[in-house]
Amino acid sequence: MTLIEKHIKHYFDSFLYLYNYIIENCSDRIEGAILATTYLDSLAKSRYGGNSKSERFNNFILNYSGQRDVYEKISIPLLKYGLQKQSGKCDTIINLLEREFSIGEFEFIKVGYDVDVNIVGLEQRTMKYLDEPQLRLLIKTADRYKYSMILWYDYRCNLVHETRFPKNMARTFQNHSEPFYSSLLNMSTKMPQTTFCIPPVFIFRTLQNCINNYKNECIAINWDPFNYIID
Repeated sequence: MTLIEKHIKHYFDSFLYLYNYIIENCSDRIEGAILATTYLDSLAKSRYGGNSKSERFNNFILNYSGQRDVYEKISIPLLKYGLQKQSGKCDTIINLLEREFSIGEFEFIKVGYDVDVNIVGLEQRTMKYLDEPQLRLLIKTADRYKYSMILWYDYRCNLVHETRFPKNMARTFQNHSEPFYSSLLNMSTKMPQTTFCIPPVFIFRTLQNCINNYKNECIAINWDPFNYIID
């Protein structure tokens, strides 16, 4: 066994040990999700270097999770809520999203209801109705609501810095293994509000996939992960 092969084995055996620790000891507690998102960020640093930031995390999740088709999707309901915070200048875009994607809050009482698309699909379905500045604003705002970015901002950052899951997140995630929507009552408005959840079991599967896929790449190109950045 060469030195690089030994380094690859040692490095990824360590992360697999950490993954197994989560599964065996705290997969049913918030600590498990905290550790999983922290380890994902550590792997992202190993692959891309630099300081902890959303772009690095996002690239790693998309390229190594084996779940790009899921993580590159845009949460259309959360995108609508994000646009509503921009001082009323997005009313035309919001009305278009509600009409084109059927994202009324009452729709999400249906189990499995999901209208999300990736950035290409979003642009294709809206571009003929919007002028250029409106389309640019929509696409720029939509990037924040990619599933991979939601995993960073609403999970990794909230979990690590505040020891909490996202506010208003559905608490029934134990019954789900994939990202899902539900409609919960907003206690301040007494109206239903659409909530989005990435259940911990899906995050754990993402971590396992990322470890294995990154390891396989290092083996394929004979790369020492202790050297950090490949490119």
